[in-house]
Amino acid sequence: MLHAVHAGLASIVMGCLAGPALAQLRIVDYNCAALKGDNNAFREVIADIAADDKPGFAVAPHILVFQEVPSSKINQLEALVDAAVPGINYVRGTYTSSPSEDGSAGAQAVFYRSDMVIELPAGHVDLDTGAGRKTDRWQFQLVGYSSPQAKFYVYGSHLKASSGSANEAIRLAGAQTIRANSDGLPPTTHIIYCGDLNLYDNGEPAYLAFLSAGNGQAFDPLGIGSWAGAANAIKHSQSPRDIVAGGLVGGGMDDRFDFQLSTAEFQDGNGLSLILGTYRSFGNDGQHYNLAINTGNNTYYPGDIARSNTVADLLFDASDHIPVVVDYQIPGVLSAAMPTNLGKVIKGAALSVNVTTQNIAAGLPVGIDELSVQVVGTGAVSGTTTVVAALAPSVTLVPLAVNTGTVGPLAGGAVVTALSEATQNATFTLSTTCQVVRPANASFSAVSDVNTTTVSASAPVGTRTVPLEAAISNLGFDRDQALLDIDTIVN
Repeated sequence: MLHAVHAGLASIVMGCLAGPALAQLRIVDYNCAALKGDNNAFREVIADIAADDKPGFAVAPHILVFQEVPSSKINQLEALVDAAVPGINYVRGTYTSSPSEDGSAGAQAVFYRSDMVIELPAGHVDLDTGAGRKTDRWQFQLVGYSSPQAKFYVYGSHLKASSGSANEAIRLAGAQTIRANSDGLPPTTHIIYCGDLNLYDNGEPAYLAFLSAGNGQAFDPLGIGSWAGAANAIKHSQSPRDIVAGGLVGGGMDDRFDFQLSTAEFQDGNGLSLILGTYRSFGNDGQHYNLAINTGNNTYYPGDIARSNTVADLLFDASDHIPVVVDYQIPGVLSAAMPTNLGKVIKGAALSVNVTTQNIAAGLPVGIDELSVQVVGTGAVSGTTTVVAALAPSVTLVPLAVNTGTVGPLAGGAVVTALSEATQNATFTLSTTCQVVRPANASFSAVSDVNTTTVSASAPVGTRTVPLEAAISNLGFDRDQALLDIDTIVN
């Protein structure tokens, strides 16, 4: 009996697209007090924010929003930012300063890392928010992403200072102006409201105006509860000083004036979103209520008091506010591939093809959105599966069945679609081919199916071996039949 065996052949070509060189998004808000503090200390504060690994990772800030920046100080501020993190290219965003701002508290300014985000200048507006102060609105887009959900707005504000009903009314009018503008943006827009909002408590009308319903409704990552008193000292951002000097106010750490509020799109965990637990007042250990931030020991880094004390000393000298730092995750970047040719396979054989999926967004896992994808077979490839694509260099394989029931050329493929928000390369259409063949038919005849034969030979007495020859054919062979591989001949 003859046995025919055919081994399948497959070649895989990976079709991975290069992803953008990104990491999680770190945004900093800081009232620089018109650079009235020690400029060397200010520069080192920015450098220390880049090294801040309190949430478990460190990354140089991608967007820095400053308040109290008069036009006479913008170049000086830019030089300090550039010097703070060598090797990082910061770009000044659209900067506008009116005479009223220069004559009061100063304007708002933003600097951003061009390897991570770009400003869309058409999205910039100035909003008059009272007391000679203006709020700047900037629009940014993540580099390497084309989805509308990879664009976002940042409002930088410095609302009217001081307590009292008259000042509260000015802040409320300013907040209402901001909300009227943001409510004019499309629903589900990503928006961050940051700045020195000078809000004294969680019942102040201006704070409630930010939280009111509408397209631009803000949510507070720290919750809407009170930030008053020693029990809430971890939320405070002003003042790191207990003395008044050089134009900087004192009073100790007892106010939450500085904020990064954001819309629901930044807080839903999908796509571009806040990383839970990363909202912090930099250097605030929650143990310095009504004290200078460097009074005694500072425990911002619980395992490194010396480092914490150094940061506290710098914050004391740099400004009369401390920065608010928040880290945000970025959307995934999809890559998918499948074998382009499955070779030959015998009719009726069980066959599957693996679709390879990957999330190739660059950065730490905590800073990259989980990438859910749906894989659907097409043509001769069947099956529908939803999986989470593994972060590169790992891969997630999705096996799909291949129909081998018909002899001849086979064509099929798969469509891989990202289900996660703002995914780059959100759809891949893949294809594969195969040749389905009949089984080989071993025969001792080239014209009919002969599975047994008799072969005779003669040899002198004493011959140890006698060669026997028999013609063997792959009966009916053509391009639609498997090659013949002879394993054994049974006699």
